[in-house]
Amino acid sequence: MTDFLRRSVPRQTWEILGAALVLLARAWTRSGRGLFTDWASILAAFWMASVLLEGRKSRPYLAAAVMAGLLVLYGMGEVPQALSTLRGAP
Repeated sequence: MTDFLRRSVPRQTWEILGAALVLLARAWTRSGRGLFTDWASILAAFWMASVLLEGRKSRPYLAAAVMAGLLVLYGMGEVPQALSTLRGAP
């Protein structure tokens, strides 16, 4: 049975299904608003988009935009903590 599935279902379909399962699991455990600030959800959506854009020139730009967004998301959480630590606030 598994040989049949491997031959009949393209690799891209399996990748999109895997990413969709990750995204669904994160949506199940997170609130709606928290889903947009969840790293795993963002990376799962990027995974699906990169499979769909395979071989296109826009794929590196998508990767750069996602990585810049993740950097901003990281900074939003870390910068306030670093500043409060430097000021000596609890």
